[in-house]
Amino acid sequence: MVDKRTTIKDVAKAADVSIATVSFVLNGKNGLPEDTRRKVWDAANQLNYVPSQQARRLRNGGAQAKRQGTNLLMRICHLGRENEVGDRFDADMAQLFDHLANQRGYFTTTYRYFHLKGFRCPLLLDELIDGVLVASPHLEVIESVKGKVPAVIVDVGIRPEHASIPVVNMDMRRGLMELFAEVEAMGHSSAALVNPPPDASNFMNHCGHLLEEVAGLHGVSVHPRCRYAPEITTETHSQVMGEVAGKLVPEIKGGAVTLILCADIPYADTLHEKLTAAGIRIPEDVSMVSANSLFGSERDVARVSYDWEKLLSVSLDLLKQMIDGHDSPCAEYLVAPAVSMGQTLGLPKLRGTPPKKEANHA
Repeated sequence: MVDKRTTIKDVAKAADVSIATVSFVLNGKNGLPEDTRRKVWDAANQLNYVPSQQARRLRNGGAQAKRQGTNLLMRICHLGRENEVGDRFDADMAQLFDHLANQRGYFTTTYRYFHLKGFRCPLLLDELIDGVLVASPHLEVIESVKGKVPAVIVDVGIRPEHASIPVVNMDMRRGLMELFAEVEAMGHSSAALVNPPPDASNFMNHCGHLLEEVAGLHGVSVHPRCRYAPEITTETHSQVMGEVAGKLVPEIKGGAVTLILCADIPYADTLHEKLTAAGIRIPEDVSMVSANSLFGSERDVARVSYDWEKLLSVSLDLLKQMIDGHDSPCAEYLVAPAVSMGQTLGLPKLRGTPPKKEANHA
């Protein structure tokens, strides 16, 4: 018995709009209110609606026929704002995804999801996608791809809602343990922590907490006077880091801290610049380490960095296995990060050592 296919009438009923409105929205035409467009897309995604014309072409005449492959992979990324123009990181990631997927014989497309607009992806709806890499934490996206197309979640963390989709994450703890073994061997014991506010990006907050935790395991504690979580925007970044540097200078000169922990490399690079301008020598006066989600450090800070090429390569190889019909044996795959000792890690400066007494020959 062939299951009843979801029709455009079903979508219209679920969205409480007319059939003409559904057709208008799903064909990408403008002119309707945003809340109407979102209701239609939400209903289509939830009902797993497939436009009949595309379905006939791809299914070869029936719901039971095997779907024809297209060799087209999609990367779904998350936008914090509606317009992605000027986002260098996203542009670099899209280019890296294209390159690595092309090496494996696939064509690519990127869907940039903005949560205020909802999930609107005609290519997925029309069954033109062979597999998806999901780099967005939003459950709306996860639910829209789960069970409909082979999918791998990338760099989102593992949650119960992801149980049916394998997750590939960067094992930052492993890299930080390696870096702090060196820090411990050098004899550092007191640090400053520069972390974003609690409501800032998940990556920086996660890495800030992880830095403090791993540091503690290696005998380094954060000094209570030297814990900073400043509010920063792109426009105020340099000014605010200058203010943090101003607060740190007397703590460094007074010997309260010998190490600075930075939650991400932009903090570290700018703080390095500001401290150097204030006469602090790095690493002679203070050392500095950082987590790093980007591709490098202007100041060659000691860091544990995301290896994006390795992360995407593992994800794509896993996705290809799933497209070829093989189940994923694991729920989570951990990829080793890159560790660089850089030029900002050195022995702590000894302070308060009493001068040697001259021998008394009297």
